[in-house]
Amino acid sequence: MQTGFARTGKLFAMQHYEVKPDLMTMAKSLAGGFPLSGVVGRAEVMDAPAPGGLGGTYAGNPLAVAAAHAVLDVIAEEQLCQRAEQLGSHLQEVLNQARATCPAIVDVRGRGVDGGGGV
Repeated sequence: MQTGFARTGKLFAMQHYEVKPDLMTMAKSLAGGFPLSGVVGRAEVMDAPAPGGLGGTYAGNPLAVAAAHAVLDVIAEEQLCQRAEQLGSHLQEVLNQARATCPAIVDVRGRGVDGGGGV
C-alpha cells in the first residue's frame, strides 16, 4: 500500500484497517520534499540488525528533520486528515455522478483524496 500522509483521512492509510504492519516506510511527503526517509516497525524487526547495520543516505539532515516537524504540525493544526475525508466524500460523490452518465467510467474507489478508478 502506498499513500502520502493524511491523504486518506488518517495519518497512515493502514489505520483504516485492522492491521499491524511489521514495517512502514515513509519519505517524500514526510518532509515536504526535503531529503528525508524513515522506517518504523515492531521492536523484534527493528532490533534484528546488528548495531550499525541500518543507515541511509538521507540520515541526519537537520533541515529535513525540521521540515518534517513542520509538516506534522501543519497536518495537525489545519486538520488535514479531516479535510481529506471531507474532500474525499465530495470527490467520490462527483465521480459516481459522472460514472452514472459516462459508461467509460467503470469503477470509482478510494479513501479521502487518495482515490482511483477504472476506465
